[in-house]
Formats: sequence, structure tokens, C-alpha cells
Amino acid sequence: MPLTTVTTATRQKKLLNKERISISTTDGEHLFNDGWSKWSPVLRQALMDFGRTIVDESVDSFRVE
Repeated sequence: MPLTTVTTATRQKKLLNKERISISTTDGEHLFNDGWSKWSPVLRQALMDFGRTIVDESVDSFRVE
């Protein structure tokens, strides 16, 4: 998915699987299992390197401007 389309990333908690990451884009929502702790820092850094601004909405969510 192109970094220009990413709008938010959120940790999804459901039952025992607490590491799901939901990435919202201008095209829709994409849900990945076992990814929050590993992929959210990588995604944040890639977006910042690309020139996007990250706004923390909570410990488990950030928005991209």
C-alpha cells in the first residue's frame, strides 16, 4: 500500500490476540494479525521519513496528516 494513502493505524484488541494492527487508508481498512508491536514503529518511521506528520491519538492509535 502506498504511504501516501495511510490515514491512521490502530491496535485492535480481540480475545487473546492483542497484537492486531488496523491500518486505514483512503482506499479502506486493512487488518493484520500479530503486527502492532513490530510494525507500528516501522510504519511510523517510514511515514515520518516520507515527510508525513504523525499525531498520537492514544497509546494504541496514531493519525497521519
